[in-house]
Amino acid sequence: MIPSRFFASLAVSVISGCSVCHAQWLGKATAGIPRLANGDPNLSAPAPRTTDGKLDLSGLWQMNPGVYGVNATTDLNAEDISKAALDMYRARGKDLGKNNPSTYGCLPPGPQYRFAAPLGKWIQSPSLVVMFFEDLTYRQIFLDGRELEKDPQPSFMGYSVGRWDGDTLVIASSGLKDTTWLDNGGHPHSEKLSIVERIHRRDFGHLDIQVTLDDPEYYRKPWSISVAATLVPDTELLEFVCSENEKDREHHVGTASDSVEDSIRVAVETLETYAGTYAGGVPGAPGVEMVVNVTVNNGELYIDNAGRGRVKASAKADNLFTFIGGNFRFSSDQTGRITGIIFESVEGDFPLTRSRR
Repeated sequence: MIPSRFFASLAVSVISGCSVCHAQWLGKATAGIPRLANGDPNLSAPAPRTTDGKLDLSGLWQMNPGVYGVNATTDLNAEDISKAALDMYRARGKDLGKNNPSTYGCLPPGPQYRFAAPLGKWIQSPSLVVMFFEDLTYRQIFLDGRELEKDPQPSFMGYSVGRWDGDTLVIASSGLKDTTWLDNGGHPHSEKLSIVERIHRRDFGHLDIQVTLDDPEYYRKPWSISVAATLVPDTELLEFVCSENEKDREHHVGTASDSVEDSIRVAVETLETYAGTYAGGVPGAPGVEMVVNVTVNNGELYIDNAGRGRVKASAKADNLFTFIGGNFRFSSDQTGRITGIIFESVEGDFPLTRSRR
């Protein structure tokens, strides 16, 4: 079974298997949170503080990594990425990500949970922040003044220490296994990777997170990405064990090139009616948006899904195209005007509305 984190990252602006499963105690209201007159949580209320005056980051949080969940290098230029890293990334794409250690090996995901985690429960004390996730992965951030080890034994989730800079928690991490992926698109990292997170609770229901990555072995300069997290009240985590009753892996066969074997030609005039930007929310993932850009070049349709980069799609019918991760079926109104896309995948069908041409 593919864990929920996979499709959440694939479908952002890119959750599968159990798709952000419904939690236990779904109808139980979270105690101690501000509410509006109608009883709904007031996510715009002031952020809470601990007894020592620090912002309290405790809560159940859903990250929205945007494009970075699938492509953490979106803001880098091609020349900023080493040839070795590009070769690994392209090979993983051609193989449709079948060797992703977290989704197909059911192993902890590594650095991705700095910016593309599923539901996570954060618990804060003066000397420690602990983050628990639905797949039973956890992180510990020590606030007791210790320093990172100079030569740590690499681990899946790495090692983290934190300090307060005013109202911002600054977390430094290192010691991540190079067998983990940087993102769900397949970008690699070395064991020289270091990460700095800056986390600020803007108000009761929102976190602003800046993540700076530095890996001198594979990337020619450090870079920063900004993501947001939204508080998810009145629910709880439900454990998800990837390898329990696993039935998916045997069905993941073939390569990216297989999709072109039975493709058909579609008139350029038809293709041009599809060009534009399409967007929609991902069911069960609060704050996660999927954004698809469709372009036409030299009589071919190209799809950029969640910042993966522009990839040529293969036509199976006039309005149906195959793309890495599933199919895209264009929908229209009674006048024939293209109004959206149905993203068809093994995890379910997700509608996207045309936002602009």
